[in-house]
Amino acid sequence: MRAVLPAAPVLAQAAAAAPAADNDESKSKYEEAVKAYNRGVELHQAGFYNKAIDAYHEAVTLYPRMEEAYSNLGGVYATQRSYKKAIEAFEKAIAINPNRTYTLNGYGTVLYAVGKVQEAKEMWTKCFTLDPTFASAYYNMGNALEGEKNTDQASSFYYKAVQTNPNMADAYYRMGLIYFKGHHYAQAKYMLQRATELEPDAEFSKDSLKQIESINKMLEQDTSDKQDVKPKVIAPANAHAGKAPSSSEVTLPQATTYTGKRSGLFKKHKKEKKVDMFIQPSTPSTTQPTTEEDLKEKPSQ
Repeated sequence: MRAVLPAAPVLAQAAAAAPAADNDESKSKYEEAVKAYNRGVELHQAGFYNKAIDAYHEAVTLYPRMEEAYSNLGGVYATQRSYKKAIEAFEKAIAINPNRTYTLNGYGTVLYAVGKVQEAKEMWTKCFTLDPTFASAYYNMGNALEGEKNTDQASSFYYKAVQTNPNMADAYYRMGLIYFKGHHYAQAKYMLQRATELEPDAEFSKDSLKQIESINKMLEQDTSDKQDVKPKVIAPANAHAGKAPSSSEVTLPQATTYTGKRSGLFKKHKKEKKVDMFIQPSTPSTTQPTTEEDLKEKPSQ
């Protein structure tokens, strides 16, 4: 999983409501909009972001109620760090469909990026309230809390993320670092190994291997730790088994003032490689942009 906010895996013809069949002109425009949207999805997943933007704009011009296209536009703009346009696109999508978890998760990510911390957390809370299996929202909440050094609650949300998605390597990695900093070395080793097994080629896996090597040396030097070599992975004390935590059960920190500088988790740990902060559920991209231009917003858009 990466911080890039990818195209939704569903295609428009499976999701957007088609116009009444007796309106031939509207039906024709809708069908053209579906083609444009699906072309946008393919370009988006391939990493050609500006071309995807053009296709999504074509789709919503032809059929203004295609909320999936607005949602994906928000994702592309977020990737390009054009946060104002991302917010506008996500808000248009939410106005059409206020309960789409993918959109709410992406909207929360952008709100956090511009310093609207409490609003972001409200979006993620709404995500896992609507869908208690939406692992990305748990992870993003945990990541934000870890950035505020609230590691107890952060680990609870990471734990919930891997409960709902056992293959979320990012969450294992973050829990591993929290355990390591808390001197729970056996648990840290287990989490870091799991992250590396799931995504051996990820950037964080290189750091995981270094941390595991350090743990092994410490366990060899300190015989008092050897009793923990076969760890029991214990859920954090306030992890919620079987259900999403309600707003009354989760104490959220107050919103912080955005200074325009990178803070919290954006700061790298001295032994830690750069880690992407937020994630969305995605399908793997098969190709990458041919140049870095697709990561830049076109002035005309």
